[in-house]
Amino acid sequence: MSKSIIKRHLSELMSVIKYTLDSKKHLPALILIYSTIDILSWLNRPASKPDVTKTDFISWVDQYLLPGSTLMCSSVDLYAARCGIVHSYQAESKISREGKAKQIWYAWGKGDVTRLMTKIHQAKLNGIAVAVHVEELFKALEQGISNFLSSIDAAPAHAKIVYERAEKKFFSNIPHEML
Repeated sequence: MSKSIIKRHLSELMSVIKYTLDSKKHLPALILIYSTIDILSWLNRPASKPDVTKTDFISWVDQYLLPGSTLMCSSVDLYAARCGIVHSYQAESKISREGKAKQIWYAWGKGDVTRLMTKIHQAKLNGIAVAVHVEELFKALEQGISNFLSSIDAAPAHAKIVYERAEKKFFSNIPHEML
């Protein structure tokens, strides 16, 4: 499988996320954003690992999404947010309840993430929550994908693993003629 096919799949996902954001469906967009990071983490995992794990998600975020972004959260915060949003459609997750990550409280549209963060500090909740603008998370994901694809170009051995994994496992549509 070539890089162009992976790019096509990722482009399709990003297009749907953008459409969802433009439609002001921010929580469904977050599900798609976190699911896309899951997919990228699955592609990027070491060859010796048959399944993607929390560690792979955190590693992908640390390596590709957070560098150069404006996000004020950690990769563990994002993983906990992923668990909360994807599994129960809320900010809280087991990881945040255990105090191992902060909850992510979202701003979107014209919402001011700095103002939200100020309110979090004023309420003395900065040990519990961090503010993230959904559209900034989307931008960070776009840049993270670009960083990931560039890293594949620079590491042929890793590219081989990623392409083989995608070729064998990526869902492909069944031709309508067969149905």
